[in-house]
Amino acid sequence: MRATMRAQGAKAAAARRRRLSCQTVLSKKEKVDLNGKETRYAVVGAGFAGMAACWHLLQVHRSRGEAVQLDVFDAVGIAGGASGAAAGLLHPYNTKGKLIWKGMDGVRATVELLSAAESATKDEPSPFYRCGGIVRPATTSKQASNFVKHVGKEEVPDGWDAELLDYATAKALLPGLQSGTDCWPEEDEAFAMYIQKGIVIHPERYLKRLWKACRMAAEDGGGEARFHRQRIDSVQEMDRYTAVILAGGAATPAIREVKDVNLPLTMCLGQVIELIPRDRHTVYPAASPSILGATYLAAQDERRVVVGATKLYNVPESAEQARSMLGQPVDRTVQDQVETNLCSRMDQVYPLISNWTVHAVKQGVRAMPPRSSLGSLPLMGRLSPATSTHPATWYLAGLGARGLVYHALLGHWLAQAVAHNDPDRVPPELAPPPPGPTR
Repeated sequence: MRATMRAQGAKAAAARRRRLSCQTVLSKKEKVDLNGKETRYAVVGAGFAGMAACWHLLQVHRSRGEAVQLDVFDAVGIAGGASGAAAGLLHPYNTKGKLIWKGMDGVRATVELLSAAESATKDEPSPFYRCGGIVRPATTSKQASNFVKHVGKEEVPDGWDAELLDYATAKALLPGLQSGTDCWPEEDEAFAMYIQKGIVIHPERYLKRLWKACRMAAEDGGGEARFHRQRIDSVQEMDRYTAVILAGGAATPAIREVKDVNLPLTMCLGQVIELIPRDRHTVYPAASPSILGATYLAAQDERRVVVGATKLYNVPESAEQARSMLGQPVDRTVQDQVETNLCSRMDQVYPLISNWTVHAVKQGVRAMPPRSSLGSLPLMGRLSPATSTHPATWYLAGLGARGLVYHALLGHWLAQAVAHNDPDRVPPELAPPPPGPTR
């Protein structure tokens, strides 16, 4: 009996030593804030902005040898909102053929995230991006003049420069391509702008793989990343965190603390259709570009294309209504209207779309930012500093139609600001404009 008890005591002591050893190892890795708490982050939103912020937060602390506990909250799952309904067209240009603000920095950062997601999910067979290029036909003489004025006139690194195509060259790249309007001759030498390195991404596959990369990075650093299918109404629910990032797209202004700030965002409901071939012989040409324009076609793979988009501004009327629409199916009557509208519009640009049939109708509500002299830039900053009872709260909102090109770059900037608790690390261009004069 005594021998047995001694053996049990020795095992217990060994177990305590192992636990102490583990605690010692972890204590060297864990980051502790000024209040003596382990570094814990909460990210609200699992779309482009939220996933990018997660990845870059983990990278900042990993470079310091610090473990992080990361919790992500989203009521409808990863890529369940507008990000999941996006077409996935990645390029750095505006409709005139000019580079947008920080466009190339954004493209580079996004390509790096694609690489991170790909490296973490090599065992998954389905591709999540396609490097087929992007072509934008001119739809008016004014747009063609802008192409002539701007395309090829800026120094663009990494081979992302655009070029002008005449009709014959454009149609050779994508047989069946048309101008989509009777107002502009197809024979003109400035028929289209071509972005050879343009990429089309499957948003849902990409974001789910990026999340897997985040989980792996957290574990490698001695921490943990967890996802919670949960709606957040107030930051007051999250007092156990070091910092909270609000990146829930159009639903972000519905959070109690954000309402008080009244971010200048406009709701915009958009719908797209996903098409598949009518028969097993039809495929989208492997070497052919996707189509950019007011009506676009994004070839996510050879047997799946996305055509969009409808746009209804100020619909819904509030962020609360936008949040209530998350995860809701598109009404059957609306589906029929959207299918008819978008198929008719794409038929004018790419008549071969008649060989494809609608597989699904998707919708999402975007939060559109105000226009500035630099274009429509997202909004980012610190909502409130940390106190003894509440975490520091940050936001990233208003990515609008440029979530794909900006999410990785802004996620990097935001992670640096959050990890250093330094709002001055946020570029001043992303601060909300001051409110206008009252009348």
